[in-house]
Amino acid sequence: MPIIPTVRCRNMKRSVEFYTTVLDFHRVSGDDDLKDPSYIFLARRDEYLILSSHGGDGEFGQAIAVSVDNVDDLFRL
Repeated sequence: MPIIPTVRCRNMKRSVEFYTTVLDFHRVSGDDDLKDPSYIFLARRDEYLILSSHGGDGEFGQAIAVSVDNVDDLFRL
């Protein structure tokens, strides 16, 4: 049973861009329109993540670990 975190974001367009270009997640489902508030389900291999800009979903300041192969290469982006 996977645990799928919900990450609260302020700007869905910027958040989706970050998670899909820098962290290699891809959109699985969610709102077609990325205007806030919106909801997106992301996946990377067998890892899942929900992004939400709806009030009451997730908490700002929560800690979530995302493992990557080479953090130094990602940091240079």
